[in-house]
Amino acid sequence: MAEFPKLELCDRVPIVRTDFDSVPVDDPVRSAAQHRAHDTAAAMGIGFDGSGFDWARERVELYLRNATNEQIEELAQRLDDPSGVCYDLSVSPVASSEPFEPLPAQGLDDPMVVCDGWEAIGSSHLAHLPSIDSFDHPAIDALRTELAEPSREPLPEGRWVVMTIDTHRAEFAALSPEGSGSIGFANRHHDIVDWKVAGHAWDRPWAAACGPRVPLAPGLGVVDVQLDPRSLPTPDSTTVDLLVTQQGCNSGQAMGDDLLGPQVRETHDAVLVAFAVRVSGGAANCPDNPPSKVTVELSEPLGERTVRDGLFVSPQSLEVFEDDWRLDETG
Repeated sequence: MAEFPKLELCDRVPIVRTDFDSVPVDDPVRSAAQHRAHDTAAAMGIGFDGSGFDWARERVELYLRNATNEQIEELAQRLDDPSGVCYDLSVSPVASSEPFEPLPAQGLDDPMVVCDGWEAIGSSHLAHLPSIDSFDHPAIDALRTELAEPSREPLPEGRWVVMTIDTHRAEFAALSPEGSGSIGFANRHHDIVDWKVAGHAWDRPWAAACGPRVPLAPGLGVVDVQLDPRSLPTPDSTTVDLLVTQQGCNSGQAMGDDLLGPQVRETHDAVLVAFAVRVSGGAANCPDNPPSKVTVELSEPLGERTVRDGLFVSPQSLEVFEDDWRLDETG
């Protein structure tokens, strides 16, 4: 009995076409094939971020999330022509069931920190980022090639430093008085060295590019924490009303039970709070997310202390929520 054709990972399909000039932008045959594959995957109810067409491989590309091998095999059987389709698979980390206590222990010599889009590193490493000239690594060779002949927009100028390098991921940043930039590279193969661009550069002040934060556990996302303008605290307050809003795309849905926190730590000059949200990944659109109201109980009146977001390294004083038109959406 003949074996049924399998669905292949896109990065395992050879690139067979490099000349795209002769391909119509709106090719009805390819468009119809993409729609059929898209609708088939969506109807199965598996994690699915959408579809596209990989012109280099001449394949419909399906973006799957958390799909099992059994689901991928069933998808192949449902497709008219599996040989004309490939897939990318993303796996979302699952949030731990451990108690939510992300605030770092007091007195740590070298606490871990994270900048947006980068892996967690030690505070001392962030304070003394090493130059790319200090290392000999294939990912740095790929960066030098990209700097010489950018495959996308030109990269920022400046002193290029190493943020992180591990087996499959490398992050670099350009530092200068005028601004900064960053770029990531990934090596998605186990048996060959093939570092490819896997991130975007920006041009903004370094302080804005990296306001270092305490790293969250896998499966957790960042939230904005602000004071509720309808009930601002006074020195006599024994409670503080906060508005907590999920960052990123969540289709405008409230966080509900996925909101974690607060963890609260009171000191002589501050009240530190920490929140996060469980994220499942997958496709979502990006209207403004509604804020959730949370009341924090204090062990004594606030006094002259300030309320700060403890998940910033150098905790930041909370600002007042300013989007008055969104207050009616508060959950």
